[in-house]
Amino acid sequence: MRRRTVLATVAAGLGGAGLLTGMGSFSSAEAEREVTIEVADDEDAFLRLVYPPDSIDYPQSIDCEDTIDLVTIENQTTTDLDSVTVTVEDISDKFELQDNQGKIKIGDLETGASEDVEVSVTVESGFEGTGEVRFSVFASGPETEIETDDSRSVTIDANCSNSENNNETNSTSSDDT
Repeated sequence: MRRRTVLATVAAGLGGAGLLTGMGSFSSAEAEREVTIEVADDEDAFLRLVYPPDSIDYPQSIDCEDTIDLVTIENQTTTDLDSVTVTVEDISDKFELQDNQGKIKIGDLETGASEDVEVSVTVESGFEGTGEVRFSVFASGPETEIETDDSRSVTIDANCSNSENNNETNSTSSDDT
C-alpha cells in the first residue's frame, strides 16, 4: 500500500507541476515574413518580357528620329497588377530619349494581359553606328512586387549621317513595300 501511495503522490506532483508551468503549446502566433523569389527565364517569369523579333541578334534600324519597340510585358501572375513602370536609360551618348524622360508608366495590367512598350529615340546628327537602350521593369499589385534584377537592353542600328541620305533611305524603303 505504501508503494501505491508513493506512486500516487509522485503522479499528482508531476501533474500539478505540468499545470503550473504549462505544456509548451500556444493558441496563436504572429510573424511578419518576406519572400525573395529567384528570377526565372523571361518566358517563365511572373512578368514575361518579350523582345521584338530578332532584336537580340539583329538590331532595330532607325534614322535620325524614330520610335522603337522596346519590349512587350505580359502579366503571368495570378493577380492583377496595379502599376507597371519601365525605367529607360540611353546607353550611347549619341542617343536621346524623347517625351518620357526615362520612365514609362503602363498602369494596370490584368492577369494574362500584355502591353507593348515603345520609346522614341533621337540620334545625334552625323552619327552612324550601333547603340543600346537599357531598361528595367518594376510592377506591383496587392501584396505583390516584381522587378527585374538586371537591366535588359535592346540594340539599335542608327544612321543619321546626313539628312539627304535619310530622305533617300526613307523613300527607297517606302517604294519597296
